[in-house]
Amino acid sequence: MKKIFEWIKSPKSDIVLFIIGIVLLNIVGYKAFKRVDLTSSNVYSLSKASKEVVKNLEDPLIVNVFFDEDLPATYSQVYKYLKDLLEEYKSAGNKNFIVNYMDMTKQENVDSAVKFGIRKVQDSVYNNNGVSVKLDFRGIAISYGNDVQIIDPIDSTGGLEYMLTSTFTKMISSVDMLSSLKAGQKIKVSIYMSESLYKIDEKSCDAEFQAFRDLFDQVNAKMEDRLEYESKVVPDAEAAALADKYGFYVKTTRTNEQHFIGAVVSLGENFRTLPVYHMESGVSIVLPDFSDDQNLLVQGIQSLMNTTSKIGYITGHNETPSKDVSSMQGGQSPYSMFAAIAGDSYTVTDIDLSKEDIPLDMNSLIICEPHLDYSDEELYKIDQFVMRGGNLIVFKDSLNQNPYAQYGQGPAFYSVDHNIDKLLGAYGIERNSDIVLDTECMIDYQNNAHYYWQFEIPKERVSKSNPITKNFGNFTMFLTGSLSAEKAKEMGLKTTVLARTSDSSWAETPETFAPSTQGMQPSGEAKHGPFDVLVLVEGNFKSAYTKTPDSLLKTNSEGEYEASNFLSVSKQPGKVLVCSNANIVLSNYINPNNPGPSALLIANILDYMNGNEDLCEMRTKGRSTEVLNVKSKALAKFMQYFNEFGIPLFVIIAGIIVYVLRKNRKRLINERYNPDDKRTIQK
Repeated sequence: MKKIFEWIKSPKSDIVLFIIGIVLLNIVGYKAFKRVDLTSSNVYSLSKASKEVVKNLEDPLIVNVFFDEDLPATYSQVYKYLKDLLEEYKSAGNKNFIVNYMDMTKQENVDSAVKFGIRKVQDSVYNNNGVSVKLDFRGIAISYGNDVQIIDPIDSTGGLEYMLTSTFTKMISSVDMLSSLKAGQKIKVSIYMSESLYKIDEKSCDAEFQAFRDLFDQVNAKMEDRLEYESKVVPDAEAAALADKYGFYVKTTRTNEQHFIGAVVSLGENFRTLPVYHMESGVSIVLPDFSDDQNLLVQGIQSLMNTTSKIGYITGHNETPSKDVSSMQGGQSPYSMFAAIAGDSYTVTDIDLSKEDIPLDMNSLIICEPHLDYSDEELYKIDQFVMRGGNLIVFKDSLNQNPYAQYGQGPAFYSVDHNIDKLLGAYGIERNSDIVLDTECMIDYQNNAHYYWQFEIPKERVSKSNPITKNFGNFTMFLTGSLSAEKAKEMGLKTTVLARTSDSSWAETPETFAPSTQGMQPSGEAKHGPFDVLVLVEGNFKSAYTKTPDSLLKTNSEGEYEASNFLSVSKQPGKVLVCSNANIVLSNYINPNNPGPSALLIANILDYMNGNEDLCEMRTKGRSTEVLNVKSKALAKFMQYFNEFGIPLFVIIAGIIVYVLRKNRKRLINERYNPDDKRTIQK
């Protein structure tokens, strides 16, 4: 042992210990994968949402990577980024996250790729002999349970993490809707009845509890015992507080008794109230019929668990269509791209409120440029959806173009009044009947034409505090009106201005707006900017109604109106987003195959409004447009010439200075330490 210690202390052991240290350092580095991401939008770091997806996998999720090694430089960087990203997933995930890098020089792996549906893509290779064409594999196949999804081809790093995480999430959800629950965690299904109502007819009420329990048992068996049951007769002293918390319909008697029956599905602090209520006629009561109505409970659970399920799209008022209607119009709908982007993670379901109610499993509604007013009953349904904690997205122009203006018949635009403003006004949001113009607009330099009504929202004018626009550069808006959410602030609601025009903008009314592409100036009646054009209001809203419209109430045999679950104040926080520009969803701006800023904005809006905030920042990593902000043309010109000529000149001058300094240093050393040395190199 003594000899070993002496050997370790001696210089002879240095090389061996060095090699051992390097090996151990590599082992530790392999197990403790870590890197520092200094980019502003954390492009090279895995988002929290991505880590959560792979953290608690119960079954193997296998990623098979089919990439050729000898790729052109552009795609070689993409492959390197993909491998780094998958290593991050692997580090965050458990043993069930598996990555296989397939050697594409082996024929069996080529056959496997083709079997999955991954095909070779044509790449251009630039060399000294010109341009040649090369066929490469650049795709991945993901397997989870019996489900297989492919991403092919992978062309860029932009949004790659979002594509991977959203694919993982959809696959896991489709295999097991309840996979996000922790071990032993269950969804609680509760039914409550006030004590005063229970005492009216205890036998009927007990039968009601049993019917609901039978319904619960049926659903719980299908969900592998992941539900927990609770039934409770609530003392009158607690009835009012409980009914207020969950938004139950309450009938207060002349003696101030609280009569209600209600059902809730909950997970932690989150809950969904089921549409359950009773009727009373004299001294008799009519209780809900739970006989084998599994959809009632299943939809509530889906609404609670699936934040990426269905989005309701209001139709029936000449709204812009949510889907491609080319078969009906003989050409592609300009709005079909909007549905394509929404459909990437959500199912867009058309809802005609004149014929149906809003399903319980809807998390959000979209209103996109309706041209006809809603009936009072339809507005009420939307309002109560918001009161139940639903989220509302509104794309609505403030002005419409006059098709006869070119013939001298009226102004170029006319005001668009719509009764959706009854709801928006109640929620603290006002739409102004104007059109916003901006000198910082789109310019056709060839024809010296300035399109003042088509402008970019600069990145300095978008909210950096909200995930929807946090990582955004510039995006374009067209024929846009102004908004105001000052009343929402006064109501105590959380108000975020997501986009605002520049200081050089102004707003004209239809009467004062005279479009021109040459040197437009604000009229004497114009309002000067900046203006809010995209606003988000969050919180507990007050209803635009004081009661349920009589036309929505049914009468019983005695001519009395049935009860309804009218909510005057929302019981759960909701979100209302308003964009004063419906043109933003045109296919001119939206292309799901080549997402630009407007497409990313729409997708982020959908994610945020459906509870997937983490996906917003993930999607825009490396994809948002960043435009160089040039404040001085002279400075820009100077920087251009400095980059072209200044830096090379600086390197040459620095080289000369270093050469001279070294020569002088050599001469000084020689004079000091060997002044008698007369040797020189003879030429």
